[in-house]
Parts: sequence; C-alpha cells; structure tokens
Amino acid sequence: MADTLFDRVIRHQVQIERAKAGEVKTVNKIISTNDKEIIALISSLPENHTQVQLDSLLKKIGKINKNYYKQVVADYLDNVVAPTTVSFETDFAEQTVEKFLSDGDPVSKVSKKETTNKVLKEKYDGHKLSTWVSKLAIDKTKRISSSIKAVPIKDRSASKVLSVSKKAIRNANSNNQSVTKAYVNQSVNVSRDEVYLQNDKFVTEIIWSSILDGGTTITCGVRSNKRYDAKTKEPIGHDNAWNNGPGLIHWGCRSVGIPVNKDNIITSGSGKGFPIDSGSRTAIGADTGYERGDNKKADGKRFKIPSVNNELQKEVVSATTDYETWLKRQPRAFVQDSIGVAKADAFLSGKAKLGDFVVKDGTELSVKQLEKQLKLGND
Repeated sequence: MADTLFDRVIRHQVQIERAKAGEVKTVNKIISTNDKEIIALISSLPENHTQVQLDSLLKKIGKINKNYYKQVVADYLDNVVAPTTVSFETDFAEQTVEKFLSDGDPVSKVSKKETTNKVLKEKYDGHKLSTWVSKLAIDKTKRISSSIKAVPIKDRSASKVLSVSKKAIRNANSNNQSVTKAYVNQSVNVSRDEVYLQNDKFVTEIIWSSILDGGTTITCGVRSNKRYDAKTKEPIGHDNAWNNGPGLIHWGCRSVGIPVNKDNIITSGSGKGFPIDSGSRTAIGADTGYERGDNKKADGKRFKIPSVNNELQKEVVSATTDYETWLKRQPRAFVQDSIGVAKADAFLSGKAKLGDFVVKDGTELSVKQLEKQLKLGND
C-alpha cells in the first residue's frame, strides 16, 4: 500500500502525542526535586511556630520556586525540548514536502536555530513560553500559601501545615503537563509553518485535519478538512478563522495541518501523482452498545472518554472524512460524551450543525448560550 500524505502526517502526529507524554514525565521528575526541597523546608517548621516564622517560611518557598523554575525547568524546556523538537520537526516537514509536493524540485531548508528562537519569542495564548513556566512557580507558591492560611490559626500545627501543603503541591503540579505540551506544540507548529512558508511554490494551502475520536473539541471539529491559504492563513470557502492554527488554537490541541500544492496532486513513494483525497486514515469511535460513562460535568459533557466498560472501535475511513460527518455516524451515547448532552441531542436531531455551537472566533458556546440560541429545553 502506497504511503499517502494524510496518513504520513497523521501517523506522525500520533508520535508527537507520545513524545509529549514522555516530556511530561521528564519535567515532572525534574520538578519533584524542587518539591522535595519545599517539603523538607516545611517539615522543619516548629510545632509551636509563630506567624513570623510561618511568613518567613512562605517567603523562602516563593524564592526557591522562582529560582528553580527559572534556572532548571525553563532551562530544560528552552534548551532541550524546544531545539530537539524543532530539529526533528523541520526535518519531517522538509521530507514531507520533498516526497509529496515538490515533484522533484529542490526543497528550501530552514534554519533550525532561527526557528527555535522564533518558537521561544512568539506568544502562546498571550504569553511567551518562559512566562508560562514562571507562572507555574507563582501558582505553586500561591497554592501553598492559600492552603495554609485556610486552616484556622488554632488548628495550624506543623503537621497540618505539612499535610495541606503537600496537597497544594500535587494540585499545582497538574499544570506542568499543559505547559510542557505547549512547548512541544509551539515547536512543532512553528517549525512546520516555517518550512511551508520557505517552500510556498510547493505549499499553497493548508487543510485543517482534526483527530477523529471523542476527544476532539468542537472548536477544531468545525474546522475539520477546511482549507486555508498557506501564506495568509485566510479561510478558503468558509468563515472559520485560523486563530493560530491547528495545534495552537487552544491548549492541548491535537489537530494538524496538511500541506497542499496548487494542483491538489500529491506523489506517492513511487513518484506517481494522485489526487489529494485518495488514501485513508484511522478513526476511533464506538459500537452500538456503547454506554455513557461516569464523571459527567454539569453540562453533561464527560471528563474523559469512558474506557473501562466500553470498547472503542478503530476503523479505517477516507482520508478526507470530516469530523462532523464522522461524529454523526457514532452512537448517541458516544456523541453525548464527546460534545455534551444538549449539543448532542440538537446535533443528532438535525436542529443544529457543529458550526452552530461556536461563535465567530471559534469559541465554543456554553449550554445556556446554546439553549438560548436554539430555544432548547433542559435535558
């Protein structure tokens, strides 16, 4: 079976997701050293401590967190994760253009150093990546301080202070994952864009490809298989704004951009051209016996896709299958777990399309906004 453009890029995106998970583990391990120092410091607090001693302790914790995240955590993310990701991603993007879009013409290479610098300078959701690392330190210090101050003074024994501080640290560390993944996302997508811009005679459009499973957001779902100008990022034939693009439109985005040339023809490994819509991809849905899971939010949307009592089904579909078409074929319970009860019922009944669930900038409507817009009753 010939290698296809969609299949190659999407399979590579799966590898990226695995790489993110590996980096999260590494960063958590690095941060655990800092946490041990903080816990040891808190453990040294006298049983009958004074407010002055407690204030001094919190000040030291703040300083330790600030220095460690800046000197150790940011150093690893800036000088290991970003450049390493840029290196293999620019190579992958250049090879992809060369194999599928260049028709034998030489592909322009990008500077990995300059691309890495761009990754670290550009803002991610309003802030540089290094600023998000600093915010991790600030957040951890605030959580520790707030948890301690929430305990009544008469109950604020050293053991109680230690107990609530450990919980605060665990809660704060849940944000490590998002920031680490942001570094990988930014590195991957800036690298690809740089390669495509350097080779604009081959790459003229970008197809927004959303993952076909229950974890895809409506924000990405409405953009599934939509086209954008590779240089200007203007929508082609629709009004869904680029908004930083696939992989960067929201935290944790898994969508990927598929590069397309002006003729909509790509070449296989054998060098023979064939249409962009040829080939296939994998989707992960559910069978008819799928049941809703636990851990449902107030709006009826799941926290995580249930997997204990439900076996998800893998299927091979056409490479250009869009998310909306695919989702509508899934069992009602699966759709409810994916987008929420109210939206699923409106969607499956034909009262609404996915596009009705987002506003102009792609922000997903709340259930209350949806009910008002579509005049739905309560579920």
